[in-house]
Amino acid sequence: MKSICALVHRPDRDRAFFQRYYEDHHAPFAARLFPFRGYARNHVDAAEIFGWDTISEFWVDDPLAPLRVIEGPHAAALRADEERFLDHARLAPARVEEHVLSAGDPADAGGRRLAVLLESAASNDLWHGRAMGWARSLAERRAGVALDILIDRNGGFPADAVLWLPGHDDPGPPPDELVAQPLRMHRHETDMTFNHHDFDNEGHA
Repeated sequence: MKSICALVHRPDRDRAFFQRYYEDHHAPFAARLFPFRGYARNHVDAAEIFGWDTISEFWVDDPLAPLRVIEGPHAAALRADEERFLDHARLAPARVEEHVLSAGDPADAGGRRLAVLLESAASNDLWHGRAMGWARSLAERRAGVALDILIDRNGGFPADAVLWLPGHDDPGPPPDELVAQPLRMHRHETDMTFNHHDFDNEGHA
């Protein structure tokens, strides 16, 4: 299962502090606690106008495992660390249906990645097929293309889908049924094969 979350700095901090603290302190801490199969942060470039600083990606085998960590013995320490840099009131999580449409690295050699936030411009379901068709056409000539379609938006994530592309190249105009907001980002991924989380967090011996 994959989920994503948009996160933002607390009011008395800024984007640069948020992203630096996330990479240097919080991400290594979280990787030791959570049984993620995959864990990546996509940090919005400083010049981009966007209401959040980072879109994180999480892959898990057991969708209930993160909840057991949040409620486990390290919950207070986890929350305290989060409060040092992020605004809890503006977390925007979502579960997604992931479609990897072309093989290859998700970012270019410099870690650059484009997230295209897609929203429906129509009152019907045509956008879903249009989004997939556009993404597939891009994947025919680009490596590392993926499309995340939100299963629900109850968490307030600011899009109906996210098209991911390596590099910062403009993908061109979207189909008429879609409104697209491209965001230039830099991607950082944790190698979870070297992070062995503490199963005591889940109430196991």
